[in-house]
Amino acid sequence: MKTFVFLLIGTIAGQVTYSQICNTYYFMKANSTVEQSHFDDKGKLSLKTEYKVGEISNVDHGSEAAVMQKVYDKKGKIISEGTANIRCDGDNLFIDMKLSMPVGPVAPGGNVEATSKKVYLPYPKNMKAGDKLEDAQFSMSLDQGSIVQSVQMFVRNRQAEAEEKITTPAGTWNCVKISFEMEMVSRTAGIPIRVRMKGTEWYAPGFGVVKTESFTKNGKLAGTSEITSIKS
Repeated sequence: MKTFVFLLIGTIAGQVTYSQICNTYYFMKANSTVEQSHFDDKGKLSLKTEYKVGEISNVDHGSEAAVMQKVYDKKGKIISEGTANIRCDGDNLFIDMKLSMPVGPVAPGGNVEATSKKVYLPYPKNMKAGDKLEDAQFSMSLDQGSIVQSVQMFVRNRQAEAEEKITTPAGTWNCVKISFEMEMVSRTAGIPIRVRMKGTEWYAPGFGVVKTESFTKNGKLAGTSEITSIKS
């Protein structure tokens, strides 16, 4: 009986510790709303993404947040939406790769069904310049009734490059600069279309990714995304 009580106390204490450590991340704060703005290669606003963080639950070795995502065009019209999960184990933040691939366009009178397996991209809290980070591969199938499309995304050669201070309309953070390569392969009727890009993102340890830049394979800036508002 004493052993059971000690185990129970240990489990509860562990869950409280995870919650306390993880709630500094903007994706791990229940009922918060995060706005991310996307700009084209000329710095003009093209899209906005709104993330609403729902319930935070205890899972094995950490906490998990349910996040709803809505993408708006520059006129404020919803063009895509979906849901994803974010995890934290105290040492790492795990981003559901679905957040990089919206479910699909919202069209009047039409539905898009998306199926995928959960794949998480890890961000170690204590990463430092020179660290090599884990790669990831994600697959999704989009069923629009008469059209079925498969999409694969590969993130490779992730590496922490340097420490830099980044300022956005939402604040200023000491960040780790991360470089990576990304490849997307979409198939409709079996015909593949490949897009290869390079990217740089700035990750604030204990907070999250605050800015991302994407480049063509020739090194030309393709777009920028940054956190522009956080409301609790």
